Amino acid sequence: MDKAIVPGSIKAVAKGGDVALAMLDAKIVLLCDRSSSMLEKDAFNRKARYEVEDQIVKRLQTKYPGQIVLVSFRDWSDIHPDGELPYPSGMTNMTAGLEKAQPLIEAGLRAVLISDGEPDDPYSVMELSKQLKGKLDVCYVGPEGSGGQRFLHEVARVAMGTFDTNDLKNPQLLEERITRLLLKAG
Repeated sequence: MDKAIVPGSIKAVAKGGDVALAMLDAKIVLLCDRSSSMLEKDAFNRKARYEVEDQIVKRLQTKYPGQIVLVSFRDWSDIHPDGELPYPSGMTNMTAGLEKAQPLIEAGLRAVLISDGEPDDPYSVMELSKQLKGKLDVCYVGPEGSGGQRFLHEVARVAMGTFDTNDLKNPQLLEERITRLLLKAG
């Protein structure tokens, strides 16, 4: 069975099916945490973090067709030109996500990392963040005051990006934050 293509995704707007060229015409790369911790439900809206992330990402792709490249990370990392993120599982291999996004960042796309926690290998994430030739903005969506929040704040600082904490009680705030970063990139 063929996977659905999200309206506004890179694959949906690729002329002649040239996904690679369409990615270079994008303005932002979203690095989306798809580790098992994203299955946790928010007490206020009773949705798992990944469900909120999915809704936001799909709305943004529809609103800004061809402008967003999706990269997911869990035990491994993938690029999703069809606009569909995978079901969460496994660990938080943020390094793999950054490595997958690095060529896009170096080609001039603005990068936004969305995560709720600490990576498997904090040292390699920090080292790679220091070496990025571009900015890495971070939207933290985990519990307030955690070690992951402090770590990701430091990642944003060394990668010359911005940091924002978004509890998912109000998903609209996260969507507005990503929209502002997208508009800055263009």
